[in-house]
Amino acid sequence: MSKSLRIQLEVDVHAVTCPGVWFHRKGPVFLSICFLGYHVKTKPFPPTFPFLFGDKFVFEKTFPGCSTLAQLQTTLERHPLYCELLQDYSDSPEHPPAVLATFETSGLEFLFPYPQLRPTYNSGVDVDLLMEPTTDFPGVISPKVYKNGCVPIGSVFTYLPLSPLHRLKLLPAATSTRPAMLIWTSCTTAQSLSTRQVDSVICHILSTSTEPEEVETILGVLYRGS
Repeated sequence: MSKSLRIQLEVDVHAVTCPGVWFHRKGPVFLSICFLGYHVKTKPFPPTFPFLFGDKFVFEKTFPGCSTLAQLQTTLERHPLYCELLQDYSDSPEHPPAVLATFETSGLEFLFPYPQLRPTYNSGVDVDLLMEPTTDFPGVISPKVYKNGCVPIGSVFTYLPLSPLHRLKLLPAATSTRPAMLIWTSCTTAQSLSTRQVDSVICHILSTSTEPEEVETILGVLYRGS
């Protein structure tokens, strides 16, 4: 049985503001976010600041083989977050939206922007994102994204696959009124298994068997000869 860390990030995009900037072109404006393999977009707004989006997005990802917070920190440094403020000038798919401003950072900086708080990995820290305007942006002031987020960190346990020799087989209880029992398909004992395989089988037994007599019988077969 192996342990992997899993994060579920909830992001509320409240608004994008840029006082004193006016749009010269018509066309809806929206925010695009790429993170952890997701690509999401806010609802479009008329081209007038501020954009009160009020959209909520959820990003989920399990990191196999990442079992400690130190490993998670290293992994998040390799997962970038990329945001774009876009404006549609045309309804034709042949004309992509114009990129007005961008923002890019690592997943670690986005989720835990204050290094002094990383040892505790407190979630729910609100940080405004200052975007970098492009040449298509109608002003000289950088637009700012107002958001907040919550980042619960949990654990996922994965059961190791067993070889065909060690598979569990469901056999009917011919003379018993109790449910069918899970037993070994061979005379394999615990001595021929690795500790991780034994742990995996025991966890599987305890999660599928509800009667104490069944559990006792199965574990007796498992450790026979040990």
